[in-house]
Amino acid sequence: MKWKNRIAGVLAVMLLNACSAAFAQTNAVVRIPDAVKIIEEEAFSGCMSISRVEVPEGTAEIRAKAFAGSSLSEICLPDSVEAIADDAFEGCTDFVIEAEAGSYAYEWALNKGYSVREPGENQAPPQGEDELPWLPA
Repeated sequence: MKWKNRIAGVLAVMLLNACSAAFAQTNAVVRIPDAVKIIEEEAFSGCMSISRVEVPEGTAEIRAKAFAGSSLSEICLPDSVEAIADDAFEGCTDFVIEAEAGSYAYEWALNKGYSVREPGENQAPPQGEDELPWLPA
């Protein structure tokens, strides 16, 4: 069973690094696969076709410039996130971090001056966005 998780993790990382091809003409909602524990450096850097990213419980780290210069408008971070690089969202403006109050991600966002909200708080349903799941269930 461990080898299946490792293969899923490797595939997820490969997919995360294929942003420009995967989102060439869409305003996408991205659901990161459960197998991803670390969002690697520059995984979505410069990706101008993503609007919302949903990070699963179990993901622990977001590395340098993971979303730098992207069109990200919203990211949902679980309680499991324990580390976020200072420049993970460099160049991103006017976006919201959704996280549970008291979590590392919530406190990090407040300390960095980002807009932050709790899940379900003032959330309008997405319109005109395509949902792109990364891996089959």
